[in-house]
Amino acid sequence: MLKQVFSQCGTIIDSSLNGRDEDPYRYGFIDFVNEDDRQRALKYNGFTLVGRKLKVGHSKGNVSKSDSYANNNNNSNNGMVNGMVGMMPGMNMMGTAGINNNNNNN
Repeated sequence: MLKQVFSQCGTIIDSSLNGRDEDPYRYGFIDFVNEDDRQRALKYNGFTLVGRKLKVGHSKGNVSKSDSYANNNNNSNNGMVNGMVGMMPGMNMMGTAGINNNNNNN
């Protein structure tokens, strides 16, 4: 479901969700093709998905897969560092749900 939601932002090269469904916090990475797609994804910060608020931001640190991708494609602007999604407690990719803009941090 995560990839399905964020594919609305643009072309996704790769995505991953780490942790188990029962873990209190989960996190994932989304690798977008370009900067414009990444910027659109950042707008999902604070949105609610499957009853949980999403925390969306830039990757904070070295991501070896990103470095490998960038080196193989001679384009350092494309790695997984271009998009990160921090999942909130109990985030589950199974099932379907809409996205609600319940961000009260305006």
